[in-house]
Amino acid sequence: MSMNLVKRNSPFWPGQAVSPEFFVGRHEQLKLIRRALMQASHQKPQYAFITGEHGIGKSSLARLAIGIAEKEYNFVGAHALVGGAETLGEFCRLLYQELVRQITDKTLLDKLTTLFAKVIDKIDLFGFGIEFRKDEETRQAITENFLPLLREIRRQVEESGRKGIILIADDLNGVTRDPRLARFIKSLVDQISVTGNGDFPWLFMLVGVPERMDDLRANHPSIVRIFQVLELSLLEGGVIDFYQKAFETVRHTCTTEAMDRMAAVAGRTPVIWHELGDAIYWADDDGHIDINDVVAGMKRAADNVGSKYLQRPLYDTIRSESYRTILEHLGQADMSAPIIRRAELLKWLPPNAGKRLDKFLQKMKEMDVLVPGQNSGEYEFKNLLYRYYIALQAGAFASE
Repeated sequence: MSMNLVKRNSPFWPGQAVSPEFFVGRHEQLKLIRRALMQASHQKPQYAFITGEHGIGKSSLARLAIGIAEKEYNFVGAHALVGGAETLGEFCRLLYQELVRQITDKTLLDKLTTLFAKVIDKIDLFGFGIEFRKDEETRQAITENFLPLLREIRRQVEESGRKGIILIADDLNGVTRDPRLARFIKSLVDQISVTGNGDFPWLFMLVGVPERMDDLRANHPSIVRIFQVLELSLLEGGVIDFYQKAFETVRHTCTTEAMDRMAAVAGRTPVIWHELGDAIYWADDDGHIDINDVVAGMKRAADNVGSKYLQRPLYDTIRSESYRTILEHLGQADMSAPIIRRAELLKWLPPNAGKRLDKFLQKMKEMDVLVPGQNSGEYEFKNLLYRYYIALQAGAFASE
């Protein structure tokens, strides 16, 4: 292989929803999504909630659901990111803006543009870049007329030959703490059921961490009965197959040692798989991944994950000299296990390092990274990303 290999396109998707061809696992969830789409295509409205920890692959599954709906069921699909919405009005505005943006049929788009004429701020030259006004009057108008507007869109969609609508509200955040959201969703579902006799071909899907469902439940206990909950757990196996297929798409080969090391430090969450794979891809310069490429990639991936997903004080603390020596020695320990035990960590440390380890564990508790386990000397990570970042950083330090 040439040592001046020109890198063009990484097969990994760090920090993004994964392309369908690199989607792994989740067969049961995909089966349930297809079942919901089949029901919706037969005029039976469906409601689903994709949930799981940060980095587990929720948005990737939502994106795949959109692709399946459009290609296999001839639906119109919209995947709205509503993380910035703090109120019900902004939540509704973002949903409709994304729905109109994703319609590429020019005739249908022109009709919908006319429908929303009073609340549109601007339209680009080709009609696809539509911006809704952000004033409170617009938000209120869209919220109050959400179902009538949806029914009109449904009518226009069917006239254009499409079979239904899939609408996804992803990255739920502060808006779920607004009691009006839970009441709005419950009322919307009831109105569709009562006034339309259930005759409504759509799948409405929410996406968020488990706490977001807790928010909705606290504000309206019966709302959880509306949704088919698709809970994503840690991936079991498949990491080696994932890396082999990904690197094969760009005609890269890997040594067995390199592949084993990748599998050992990648954890069980897709976000780490892609961050690590992407870093290794760019660290390599000859199209053949060896252990040196993996070590270089681990260091880069640890920096990328820390800077992207951790708050700055925590990121700086973990990388500080105060705890570097602890993590260097723990690089060979299983820091990715659900529960870490002080007694087991001590086995990897030099003699008389107990006090330094205790200071590290105490600091992680103070920063809300670790919480005490059921037994003395046991700790659990509060967030999956904390667990796998520390494991990745420890491995990177140990390799230097």
